[in-house]
Amino acid sequence: MFDALLLNQKLDLSVTYYNWLVDGSITQTTSNMPYVAGYNGTRPYQNFNQTRYNAVGLDLAYNQNFGDLRLTIGANATTSKGIRVKYDEPQYRNEYQVRTGKISDAIFGYRYIGKFASDIDAQGGASGTIPIQLFDAKLYKGDLQYEDLNDDGFVDENDQEIIGNSSPRLYYGAHIALRYK
Repeated sequence: MFDALLLNQKLDLSVTYYNWLVDGSITQTTSNMPYVAGYNGTRPYQNFNQTRYNAVGLDLAYNQNFGDLRLTIGANATTSKGIRVKYDEPQYRNEYQVRTGKISDAIFGYRYIGKFASDIDAQGGASGTIPIQLFDAKLYKGDLQYEDLNDDGFVDENDQEIIGNSSPRLYYGAHIALRYK
């Protein structure tokens, strides 16, 4: 934490750094019991996951007196990011699917590469070189086309990667205050 009063105590500056580890988040673990055991619906809950959060906050305020009036104008900003240190997940075949070591609020999805130009392209193309998307019963011209990340000829759940995050990277605000006496 850093605090300073500058410009004859008219400018108030504060910078704060946060670094904390959330250890033992409760999760219904999947990696410690094989599916063939028949317990898929009754998997145990454990204090397992770990996430490390880092954040920096900045507060700035300018104060000016005008007789009995005191005007304060200020702004603040905070940025934060969480990284999964330990996370219960299956053993993925592709590195882009792994959640451990990645941002904690990651949104996984398909990489959009355009729209199908024709009905034939949507069904794999005339030569069969366009990957088939397995999550729609039938695709048509103009439907969204996604990338086959693992090059197996199909677009399925194995082709999902990080496409965004669920929380903002920057929180900010501004304030004005007018005080009398």
